[in-house]
Amino acid sequence: MEIPELLAALNEASFWETKDPRLTGYLRIAGKPGACNECGQCEEICSQGLPVLRLLKETAATFDG
Repeated sequence: MEIPELLAALNEASFWETKDPRLTGYLRIAGKPGACNECGQCEEICSQGLPVLRLLKETAATFDG
């Protein structure tokens, strides 16, 4: 899964106030948030201390309905 790219698309959606996956780059991302098994490893290694699991759920809700 391409977590940095997914979070960048979520940021673009917020910045441009659009959920259009074509405008945010979401369509170009191969691994989608639905592939997450919620193991938490991403949060353990995140150098910014982000709540990655919550953000992936928000990304899925924003783009996948």
